[in-house]
Amino acid sequence: MQKYAGRKAYLLSTYKRLLTENNVVLALQNSTLVDEEDRKLRLDLKKAGAQFTVVRSSILRVALRQEDQINNNTEQKNIKAVPVPSSFSQLFKGPTAVVSLRDLEPTQLKSVVSIIDKLSPKLVLLAGVVNGEDKVLFRKELDRLKELPSLPILRAQLTSLLQMAGGQRIVQTLQQPAQTLASDLSRRE
Repeated sequence: MQKYAGRKAYLLSTYKRLLTENNVVLALQNSTLVDEEDRKLRLDLKKAGAQFTVVRSSILRVALRQEDQINNNTEQKNIKAVPVPSSFSQLFKGPTAVVSLRDLEPTQLKSVVSIIDKLSPKLVLLAGVVNGEDKVLFRKELDRLKELPSLPILRAQLTSLLQMAGGQRIVQTLQQPAQTLASDLSRRE
């Protein structure tokens, strides 16, 4: 690994932290924004719970490559690491920026995407990476993701499904192999 000094080392460290501490990282093509637009964008994204960072593409690609190497090494040791697909680094050419969100919350993602869309064509959403997925999510997939209900609502829906009569049958079906195994073992004794 190449050593970086001063500002480059600081940026590399910042980008690595940005990639590992956030559950959602969105890649944006960033045509130069006017100062007023930049300030308003940062303020709106902060209100929505996101952070906007203009990045140096070459240094971010190095950070992504190093994260990929760390992930490959930790997979062999069964240590959980944040997967970042290598194809994600190919998006960072020319003037780019990232928007990062700590948590994956579809309603939050929806508001962030709408804020970004207001500044199109100066700011274009290219793709994103969601923690736990070893896949780049492009615009269509991000649009589907942002339309999902929030995690608490999904949990409530799943709980209500399991509590219904059909859910009782699911529990019985899951318990049946264990009961069959226990009775087979007791007969063999």
